[in-house]
Amino acid sequence: MTFSVNQSLKNNYDNFYSVESEWRNLGAIDKVKNIISLCGKKSLRNILEIGSGDGAILHRLSEMKFGGELYSLEISKSAVEIIRKRKVES
Repeated sequence: MTFSVNQSLKNNYDNFYSVESEWRNLGAIDKVKNIISLCGKKSLRNILEIGSGDGAILHRLSEMKFGGELYSLEISKSAVEIIRKRKVES
């Protein structure tokens, strides 16, 4: 299956993320608590975050050793660069 993104939308987001955001990092703390709480005792092998932004949630999940393999789906080039710099480990 192939997906495409409207070029105008992609252009709007390509340079949206200039640096890792402390605000997003703080927001990720409670979001990750919610994710873990909703999953209960389930052991998840793969996690995909769609619209990952700068990867703050994936980074936090990685730090907490939650989930097996962590994946991101993101259209912004600048966000992908930040996610790669975070070196999220699964």
